[in-house]
Amino acid sequence: FHNPEFTLLEWYREGWDYRALMDEIAELITTIIGDERLEQAPEWLSYCEAFLRYLAINPLTASTDELARCAVEQGIELYSEGEGMERSGWLDLLFAEKIQPHLGRGRISFIYDYPAEQASLARLKPEDSSLAERFELFIEGVELGNGFGELTDGSEQRLRFEHDLDIRSARGAHLPPIDERFLAALEQGLPGCSGVAIGIDRLLMAVLDADSIDEVIAFPIERS
Repeated sequence: FHNPEFTLLEWYREGWDYRALMDEIAELITTIIGDERLEQAPEWLSYCEAFLRYLAINPLTASTDELARCAVEQGIELYSEGEGMERSGWLDLLFAEKIQPHLGRGRISFIYDYPAEQASLARLKPEDSSLAERFELFIEGVELGNGFGELTDGSEQRLRFEHDLDIRSARGAHLPPIDERFLAALEQGLPGCSGVAIGIDRLLMAVLDADSIDEVIAFPIERS
């Protein structure tokens, strides 16, 4: 499902909230794939609902130790990389291993309202700052898109970039430079909007029932 070079379709809707954008995406994907291929109506699950349904654990309140125990109970082999992993890492691991494979089976699935710690470029929900206006799109267990109610506050985005660098520094990881041009653009003013990026190659895989991304791109890395 991965290739170093890939194609994205990215767009933004000024004045739309992220739920309205999800509705448009569902209509687009249904039109492309076809109703006859999608056996059920689109599914919307909050991040919390997904964890409760498939793992019986609340991702918003569970401690790092509780998430680690859940991974062990689910039979996830951790090896040495599990040592000292942060809470967000455990959430990512549990989601990828035990939730994602269930998503989008015969339908379009949206997971939305991610924890604030995984907000990335999304704004926090005004009524609940523990959650972010972020969503992801899945078909047949594969993530096809990532979208946000876009964060338009340049100062807040800078704080997030700096926080991420602090975490990476503590791990001894590579420290990428802060994207000052992006922050400058935010400071100039971005209207309230929602945006999404959808992987065209993976979407083609869904349309053609392809098993590998190599089947839908001209120059996969294995042929270079």
